[in-house]
Amino acid sequence: MKRRPSGLRCFGSVLAHTTLLLPVLLLATISGTARAIEPGSPVDWTAFPVPPTLEPAVEFWTRVFAHYDNDQWVLHDEERLDVVWTVVDGEIPGTKSARRRVAQEVDRLRKTLRKLSAKGPDPVGLDEREAAVLEIARTLGGPKEWKAAAERIRVQAGMKSRFAEGVRRSGLYAPGIRAALEANGVPAEIAALPHVESSYNLAANSKVGAAGIWQFMRATGQQYMAVNADLDERRDPVRATAAAARYLRASYAEFGNWPLAITSYNHGQNGIRRAILQTGSRDLGVIVQKYRSKAFGFASRNFYAEFVAVLRILERGPELFPGVAPSAPLECAEVPIRHYLNVKDVIRTYGVPETEFHTLNPALSTTILRGERRIPAGYTLRLPVPSWADPDSLYAMIPPSSLHVAQIRPASYTVRRGDTLSLIAKRCGTTAKKLATLNKLKNVDQLRVGQKLVLPSNSQELALGR
Repeated sequence: MKRRPSGLRCFGSVLAHTTLLLPVLLLATISGTARAIEPGSPVDWTAFPVPPTLEPAVEFWTRVFAHYDNDQWVLHDEERLDVVWTVVDGEIPGTKSARRRVAQEVDRLRKTLRKLSAKGPDPVGLDEREAAVLEIARTLGGPKEWKAAAERIRVQAGMKSRFAEGVRRSGLYAPGIRAALEANGVPAEIAALPHVESSYNLAANSKVGAAGIWQFMRATGQQYMAVNADLDERRDPVRATAAAARYLRASYAEFGNWPLAITSYNHGQNGIRRAILQTGSRDLGVIVQKYRSKAFGFASRNFYAEFVAVLRILERGPELFPGVAPSAPLECAEVPIRHYLNVKDVIRTYGVPETEFHTLNPALSTTILRGERRIPAGYTLRLPVPSWADPDSLYAMIPPSSLHVAQIRPASYTVRRGDTLSLIAKRCGTTAKKLATLNKLKNVDQLRVGQKLVLPSNSQELALGR
């Protein structure tokens, strides 16, 4: 029986692998699935208003995403984003020479502003460089403001090439992302947010532990999806989108508008509650101007402005990025599994190249991909075949000998910060008493970070009185 296309279509038809023997898979793939906010798509601006006070920030981020490239560094005022002091060109991002040159430019600019401030409102005897800085500085006010501006210099890397790559990558997952947003009652325009968070890079990681295109922190992600030793659905673009949509829908229901709901994605719902309480307003423009909190820093103040800038760029996409278009969606079928499966058995059964399998199933842990653990029962596999292929027929292709009723238990466990014996036992499917007996632990205080505990095998479990 054919399954009606769900709209997810997994991710589209870059993969053309159809080596399966089922006759249905020899048919042509479905085409014409809508994409999520591709360049040139109109935007419903009534849902995403821009307070006049945020216009300078929106214009700044528009230039960052669509004008300044990855080898350019913008030195600007952290509070007045319409004040750009200079642009350092031609440096490879992340190299020591780039960091050194940018640091030197910041130091020179800071010294110049302090010198101008000390000379008074009408400094004389300036060289060409100092005169250029003075011209910009006058837009801030007088010497007092120039001195303060010396401490507000911020460096922003250009992102034009990175943004273009994000546009291309976004097409791979667009049908599933659009369907996940629609299913959760969230506007399609929200699909622009991963351009701000990650440039649609599935492997994106932040310094503080956020992961995936939606940059969920582990603790927050666990509230909405599977994030454990076997699965990290933060890395699955469609499942993470559904999680983000639920969060944003709840924020919108509470705060009453999308500017605040979107800002809460960066600043947190509690942070927005405090901002509303302190300012007495639900207008993001007012909050950005008046709300004072150490937690409400540059990133939070600018998050919605970045989002709006991305929407504007996408709406003008063909003009700003000629020739840049989303990739065709990855075509696949979704197959819910009822047993534990070894990834090598799956790859062998369906004749799927490993790289394609990994691309379609990014939530699977490295231990599963290495065969040290099994794909857990209840997981929905993605296979590079037409989306309407019958999942029951696909599942029936797996030999009975490859269907398992339990997970592989690791031979050992390395103690991490915050672990207790009972927590480890629960995580590994045993009891604290059995762990203590097997490892000859007299009390739980013997645990230390980095310590390796031997885990009981099935036969040991029986001997220990399972």
